[in-house]
Amino acid sequence: MDAGGTVLLTTHYLEEAEALASRIVVIHNGSIIADGSVGEITASVGLSQVRLRADDLPDLANAERIEHKNGTNVIYTADPDALVQELAAAGVPFVGLEITRAGLEEAFLTLTGEEQ
Repeated sequence: MDAGGTVLLTTHYLEEAEALASRIVVIHNGSIIADGSVGEITASVGLSQVRLRADDLPDLANAERIEHKNGTNVIYTADPDALVQELAAAGVPFVGLEITRAGLEEAFLTLTGEEQ
């Protein structure tokens, strides 16, 4: 008999939730603010991560937030194409360009309005 089943996992480790869960429910201040698959929740915030190595970045109009991790700039943006065009137009020399959709952690921070 194929009855199915459910496992409820509560965690503050978003990497763990992203890896294990097929459905995510985000609760903030006692209210459900998001409910869906990891892909649905990350898509709902509409951000991408643009990773690259560059010595100096100018002010970027298309950047929501910039982090520096181990010599790499991680730029969060709603429009990665426009951001890369902005970098090129500013003459910023960069290497190692990588563009990915923002993960569950970034979605959580955006949905809850919390800073990292």
